[in-house]
Amino acid sequence: MFHLHHGNVDRLWWLWQEKSSANKKAFHGGSVQNTSSLDIFPNGQAPWLNKSSILPSAGMWPTYTVGETLDTRSWPWCYVYE
Repeated sequence: MFHLHHGNVDRLWWLWQEKSSANKKAFHGGSVQNTSSLDIFPNGQAPWLNKSSILPSAGMWPTYTVGETLDTRSWPWCYVYE
């Protein structure tokens, strides 16, 4: 069930990206949203991320930035939804 749900979230994100070229590389937000402290820390205390932020890999795969992973047609993903 987990993979079905998150696979569909990924597909919906892709559909949204395909609607407009402005959506293609759009990204903005924090890394974690801790709702228990939202009144004090509107971003949930987590650091803000940008397209240059490196995605952690713990050495299991090469590191990529957020920006390098936004387009599913390019490396490292190389796929499209039909």
